Amino acid sequence: MIPPNDPEFKTLQRILKSMQSRINIEKERNEVLTLHESRKSLGLMSSTKRYNPQYVYDCVMMDMAYRGRLVTMIKRVNNTVALLERAEKAFRTYCMTKYKKELGSTRVDRVIVMDRVVRPLLDFKAECQDHVAGIEVVIKDIDQGGYSYARLVELLKLFQENKGPRNV
Repeated sequence: MIPPNDPEFKTLQRILKSMQSRINIEKERNEVLTLHESRKSLGLMSSTKRYNPQYVYDCVMMDMAYRGRLVTMIKRVNNTVALLERAEKAFRTYCMTKYKKELGSTRVDRVIVMDRVVRPLLDFKAECQDHVAGIEVVIKDIDQGGYSYARLVELLKLFQENKGPRNV
């Protein structure tokens, strides 16, 4: 087994703690949910707002700002995941050479032991990847809303040309 006072093991633990302190996943998930729920476009179907060009403009601008914030979150989390992957690979390589005999007689045994040693890192990395997937769902919703805005603007133009919507 890898001794807890091994300098490379301590370095790996420091990297993990540093990354965990940089990204508060729970706080960011709450922010993503708040951003999504506070989108003005969710209230666009109200009869008083539906034909208001200023309201549509506000919706588009808000979604653009929210999308930018969400992309920034993804970039930061993806950078963290990349750093964790590099640290994990370097640590595994180090341990497989230095502690080859202590880790087990077969490659499978060594991989099992190494997975157990780096489990906290793997768990945090998986949590980060799940967080990115959740953000991407909200971004996809905003992008699909952008398509709808374009259709809505076309309809508003038609309504203005014909002096408002008419019942068919």
